[in-house]
Amino acid sequence: MTQPAPTRNPKRNSPLAWVVAALAALLIDAAAVWGAIRIVEFRLDTAAPVESVPTSTPRPTSTPSPTPTVVDERVPAECTGLYSEGMTRSLRAEGLDLGRRLSADALYGGTGDAELRALLDASTVLSCDWLDAEGGADSGIRSAVAVVGDAEQAAAIDRIRAMKLTRLDQLGGQRFFVGSVDAEGRAFGESHFFREGLWFATHWYGHGPMGYSADMVDTVFR
Repeated sequence: MTQPAPTRNPKRNSPLAWVVAALAALLIDAAAVWGAIRIVEFRLDTAAPVESVPTSTPRPTSTPSPTPTVVDERVPAECTGLYSEGMTRSLRAEGLDLGRRLSADALYGGTGDAELRALLDASTVLSCDWLDAEGGADSGIRSAVAVVGDAEQAAAIDRIRAMKLTRLDQLGGQRFFVGSVDAEGRAFGESHFFREGLWFATHWYGHGPMGYSADMVDTVFR
């Protein structure tokens, strides 16, 4: 026996029903999109930055140098006393100078690695920046001299070794360095020199003069 065909509800196909269904779908989609945006914002706000020796030069917002809490009589009070006259002339001939206002586009001072920078910031007694006319936007040498105990030095060297920098015995101390070229074809690198409780950390980009780290060490220990 043939079953009778079900009768259709005329309200189901009415224009009003279609409009209500469409609005409900839009509200559901909007809620999903808003939820996804909030998730992304939360991740961006809470995710810890991961940094190491960079394969391309980052451009972070600069932060002020910490106030020194340790004093070492071997370290000059001013940056002008950290370099020989010859090195000062050489750097100025390349268009770099001390005392220029730091650009927001300048690279980190001392190191581009977040973990190593935390160790450096905690013990820095002198920070010196040689910057181009744009405040280090394209070229600069940013150095820090820190006073470190045995434990702090060991922690810094452990991190530097993990970063796979090249090690060299030089001028009565240990030097670790690395150099590369970023995506824009600009040379950059880092140098970390340890001797008798002092740490000379340098992050350079655009111009890295030969003998720069050695000049600081010679000037301090002469």
